[in-house]
Amino acid sequence: MAREEESSRVATNRCPSCGSSAEPEAAGDLGYRCAVCGTPRIVVDDPEVERSGREAPLLERAQKLRLQRAMWGIAAGVVGAFGIVSLIVVLGVLVLASAGTFASVLSLVAAALPIGLALLLWGRVRRITEEMKGSVADAWRIVTEDVVNTKGAEVTAADVAKSMRIGEARADALLSELSAHDVLRARVTDEGELAFSTRGAPRLRIEDTESEALAETEAEAAENAARRPRTSEKESD
Repeated sequence: MAREEESSRVATNRCPSCGSSAEPEAAGDLGYRCAVCGTPRIVVDDPEVERSGREAPLLERAQKLRLQRAMWGIAAGVVGAFGIVSLIVVLGVLVLASAGTFASVLSLVAAALPIGLALLLWGRVRRITEEMKGSVADAWRIVTEDVVNTKGAEVTAADVAKSMRIGEARADALLSELSAHDVLRARVTDEGELAFSTRGAPRLRIEDTESEALAETEAEAAENAARRPRTSEKESD
């Protein structure tokens, strides 16, 4: 029985990128990553959870962005280091030599250009990092939804935390985000805990409610208008 559960858990946590069943390793903001190819991973320890696989493209995109971030980061570091060295050399030359004002300013500007380029590259690195974190966050929400869908009944943050190898605070944040996006329904239990469940029929939109109310009002007005002639005839008789 234990072997069956272990094999089910391994199959559930197989890397969507390289197919490896190696134990994922911690990866800071990414949560976990594959020990073989480095692709971000989301661990689910509950073998009964049926994963939809919708998170796979997001995790693969996050991996590509991670590689791009490393490439741009190396470029920014090299260019920045070159700029700093150039600036130091120019300052040393200007101290030792008696260059004119125009030549001095021109030399300093030329030496500072690589530093400005490095700052632009670091800005690119920050934008790629935000995109990568966004893809990983979307993937975590998808897997959290898979866990809740599999459970069927109401679940709490503790249930999700146990299934996904994360803390209760992180699980509560994921569930709250799904509830805020109308993916899950939340309610407070008698014990004061937040319980989450999948939504059944979609909620009625406010626009639909207003349209129905307007239609009912018009129908009542038409019915009252139809009754008025009858009342007048009875009074005349």
